[in-house]
Amino acid sequence: MPIHPLRALSAHSLGAMLCLTLALSARAEDAPKPERCVSVLAAKQLAEIVGKGFEFHDEKVRAPGQLECGWMRRGQGPIQILFVEHSAPDVLAANGNEFDPAKTAAELWEGNVASIEFALDAKREMLPELGAHAAWVRYQDTQIKVFWLQEKGLFSVTATNIDAKKLVPLLKALQAP
Repeated sequence: MPIHPLRALSAHSLGAMLCLTLALSARAEDAPKPERCVSVLAAKQLAEIVGKGFEFHDEKVRAPGQLECGWMRRGQGPIQILFVEHSAPDVLAANGNEFDPAKTAAELWEGNVASIEFALDAKREMLPELGAHAAWVRYQDTQIKVFWLQEKGLFSVTATNIDAKKLVPLLKALQAP
């Protein structure tokens, strides 16, 4: 006999609630440890610049020289998220991109910024205080995507519900891993 759609939804909802409960009740020692991300941005710097209450959320090494780090703050208004990706200069030089490995790091930066502008139907704002290859693209009033190419590599930063005035000091605090 077929299951009524509302019963299937209820079972699905129950399963989702169970997963959420298990995730929220995870012990602190089970939480991910920021082994490499601490070198990118120390918790103390994040607290001083943006505010206290951010928790380290995730660290992923996509490939040698490519690191992703995430932090989140809950319970003080809307959820705030900071996601930082870093690609080392040697990765940029070696890989270019999958379609054209001969691209320079500056061309890759331009391609990243242009693709976000197109996808979000928004214009970039240059950040001259960070150099010639630093720009952000705002999405609605809650999210900012930043691309910053420097000697230490390419930083790609996504900030959700974080005051734009605090982003430049935050970017200046970033260090290559």
